[in-house]
Amino acid sequence: LITTNGSTISLIAPCITIQSGVNLISGGGDITIDGTALWAGGNTKNVVHPNSQGITLNSNVSLNASNANGNSGSIQLSSTSIEIGANSSIIATGKTNSQNGTITISAENVEKVVKPPKKPVMANNRHSGAHWGW
Repeated sequence: LITTNGSTISLIAPCITIQSGVNLISGGGDITIDGTALWAGGNTKNVVHPNSQGITLNSNVSLNASNANGNSGSIQLSSTSIEIGANSSIIATGKTNSQNGTITISAENVEKVVKPPKKPVMANNRHSGAHWGW
């Protein structure tokens, strides 16, 4: 159990696993979990292979940014892959509907960029066979 009284909870690492039965409760603070690769000293190479990145929430995990007395915090999960186990919950409710927080889950696959061919490909122009002026 990790509980804060309105403070932010941030977890940032290439591979994050939250074990079964763990509760993260922020009491209205934001919860951010970022499971993407780290960059080393301005170098453009990833420290961790992209296939090793991800967030796993095992079963019965609770992420709760709710606040019964006012504005809820927001919850953001972002990585190349995200797995959420059975009976897990992600909650961001405020005192009223207008005070509810936002929940964003973003699992984006990193795709290899393919360079276009150096010489443009020319398509043949085809004539329909119609004759003008007949």
